[in-house]
Formats: sequence, structure tokens, C-alpha cells
Amino acid sequence: MNKKINYLSIIPLYGTCIALIYLFFLSVKEKISKRIFMKVFWICAIVSALCWSMTYLILFTINRSFHISFLMDNLIIILIVIAGYMMNAFVFTFINKKWAYLTTDNENKKTRWLEVNKKQLLFIALVLSIVITILGFVLLALYGII
Repeated sequence: MNKKINYLSIIPLYGTCIALIYLFFLSVKEKISKRIFMKVFWICAIVSALCWSMTYLILFTINRSFHISFLMDNLIIILIVIAGYMMNAFVFTFINKKWAYLTTDNENKKTRWLEVNKKQLLFIALVLSIVITILGFVLLALYGII
């Protein structure tokens, strides 16, 4: 990806939004594949939602356990900074790794994106499901439900 666009990763939350809007306009101008852009967009959206929800749950649990007044008053600001940078780190790394794949015309090739990345996606899904399960059990144990 363009090195100037990578500087947007400094801005939490909005850097990702601007980068994805830029990629959308590139797909409209047909400089990148629309089909591949949609897959990349949905992967970025799902991982970003997981980053936001897990960060919120961790901060909320810390807030309820330790009753930190600074955290209680500024929870949203801290959440935007931490989750925004996590989201930027994933999105910009992912787009940079897939940039060559986005810019090529893969409509004529027999290999599909899911076929190429099937093992990697299954591994990531396994790791995410294990992490979410462990965090769920920890949160349930903290609240005394189990």
C-alpha cells in the first residue's frame, strides 16, 4: 500500500476508517478487485469488533474490580485509544500483506482466496475461539456465575 496511507495508522480509530474508505474508492475506480475488497473489509470489520468488545470487557472488569475513579470517568477515551490502536495495527498489517493480492486481477486465476488461505483462516479462527472461551470463563468466574 502507499507509504503515505500507512501514516494514518497513527490516528486511532479514524486511521482505519479513512484507509478503508480509500480502498473503497479504489475498488469503485476498479484499481483493486471489488470482490476481494469486500472480503478484506469484512475480515477487518469482524476483527475490529472483537478488539473493541474484548478491550471494553477487560476495562469494564478492571473498573468493577478495583474501582479506579480515573478509569471510571474516562473509560470511553481510554477505550478509543487502546482499541483504536489495536484495530489500526491489525488493519494496516493485514492490508499491507494482502496488497499484492488486492491489486492483481484474480478473476481469471483458478486459485481462490479462501483456498489459498484456508489453513491460516482456520488457525486464526481456532485461536480466537480459544481466547474468547477463556475470557468468557474468566469473566463468568469473576462475577461468581460459575
